[in-house]
Amino acid sequence: MAVLNSPEESPPERRSDSLRRLITTGRLDARELTTATLLLVDVISLVMVAAGHVGPARVAVALTAILSVPGWAVVAHLDLRWPAAEVALTLATSLAVLLVVGQLMISLRAWHPSAAWLAVGGVSAALLIGRLARPWIGVGGS
Repeated sequence: MAVLNSPEESPPERRSDSLRRLITTGRLDARELTTATLLLVDVISLVMVAAGHVGPARVAVALTAILSVPGWAVVAHLDLRWPAAEVALTLATSLAVLLVVGQLMISLRAWHPSAAWLAVGGVSAALLIGRLARPWIGVGGS
């Protein structure tokens, strides 16, 4: 149990409190909103890639997804609570994941960027859904 410095201080919000707030007020905190938004971007990009859609909309969605989704799928689970570090780690992790996947494709002489994004985006979607589901399944609450 945490020791509070003064009687006016309240303990940090628990994950179950976050779920209760969502149910009672319909509001998400910034991290949950970011996760939900990036999950939506990820699903849209996966549908566009799977359907073979081309055009400016796919470019915009793809750039947003490539630079943010794989990284946030990992960083969101870290609970850093320092926005600057989260943004930097999200970008760095996204680029690192995609560089490793690209290098593997080149090394294996199997260059299929659409298939690679379907795989990376699918794993990222699963991680993002897991992050959003934590309050419901009781994981990570303190």
